[in-house]
Amino acid sequence: MARTEEARTPVLTAPASAPLGPPAPPRRRRGGIEALRRRDFRFLFLSTLATGYAQWGQMVGMGWLVYELTNRSAVQLAAVSATAGAVRLVLGPFTGVALDRWHRRSVVIWSTWLGALQAAALALLVLAGFAEVWHIYVFAMIDAVISTLNQNARAAFVYDITDEATLANAVTLNAIGQNITRITGPSIAAALTSPFGNSGPFAFVAVMMFIGTACTLPISHVTRQAVGVTGNPLRALVDGVRYVASDGALSGLMVLAIIPGLLVYPYVPLLPVFAREALGMGAGAFGVLLSAIGIGSLIGLLALAFVGDVLRKGVLLTIALLVYTLFLVGFSQTSELWLAVVLLAAAGLTHGLAMAWNQVLLQLLPRNEMRGRVTGVAQTAFALMPLGALPMGLVVDAWGPARGIGAFFTLAALAFIAMLLLWKPLRCV
Repeated sequence: MARTEEARTPVLTAPASAPLGPPAPPRRRRGGIEALRRRDFRFLFLSTLATGYAQWGQMVGMGWLVYELTNRSAVQLAAVSATAGAVRLVLGPFTGVALDRWHRRSVVIWSTWLGALQAAALALLVLAGFAEVWHIYVFAMIDAVISTLNQNARAAFVYDITDEATLANAVTLNAIGQNITRITGPSIAAALTSPFGNSGPFAFVAVMMFIGTACTLPISHVTRQAVGVTGNPLRALVDGVRYVASDGALSGLMVLAIIPGLLVYPYVPLLPVFAREALGMGAGAFGVLLSAIGIGSLIGLLALAFVGDVLRKGVLLTIALLVYTLFLVGFSQTSELWLAVVLLAAAGLTHGLAMAWNQVLLQLLPRNEMRGRVTGVAQTAFALMPLGALPMGLVVDAWGPARGIGAFFTLAALAFIAMLLLWKPLRCV
């Protein structure tokens, strides 16, 4: 495989080699809040917490604004979401090239800052009464570009500012922070629409992104990121895709991301249909179902944080995804709200564990100079949900939510069983 790093420019100032001597004893993989003892990770954690709130504020604000500007058009809501999703799908691999070319600290700072500026501009446009539907499409695409770059940079940057002993704990703590914002962020953003109108959520986004930028600035320039890859960006992208395809464990991780992206995750936008037709309830039940997923995931991640790192993460990841899907199969067949909430919380718990192990492996397995591109390819695999949403919606319309969603979940469970039995490289990591 051709290499793209012949002409490279250093992006860090850490020593190039370690002093000679006997190898250091292996360090214990730590749990609890050990990663927060590292100064740089503390600042990144606070920054990621702020941008997590901004992400939910953007989602709530954009959805409600489209809903009002289009006289409650569900088609326009779906179209805006699909437009942003298509941008993320196409852009994912290219962001990986950028993350291997530039210092990831700079990428995090500048993308967070640009996110603050776009949110402030949209807030002013709405406040002045000039916002039109076409503006929302433009801002949705701008936000998709910025947020894809920002989120991928943050994922890879966790590796850069931790060590082998604290990486797993740092990934878990980051996921805990994201779930906290998932549970509380939408409510905060929605509450701001009452006193401040439709501009309120976007002002909230701008403030959170400014805070996120400020928290990132104190992080040290000296990290363990590899030197920057130069040369043709398209060649670098092709090299990254080939690298993932040639590594059995990494390609297995991509398949494990594609399966739920196409067969499982599209159920989330269809939860209102399930709440109405299967449970016979309204918007209140929809909100409860969403919260159950986030709360279950948070419980699982808190437990994982204090247990610490584990061995055989590839096997555990695949089993967790299988159990997650089986809980969802049970959820799809229930007609009782309390049972649906319990099953979704259990599904959220196992999914939280799976995503934490997935992120740790995505940072540990690649060669250092390939880490950004591997992150970008993984982002593309996770962004496949818009492609699975239409087929699932059509099947649900034809068969009803229980049979339609249940069929997709059952197919996913069979795929995870096949991965567990047949994909040997994944069982060895």
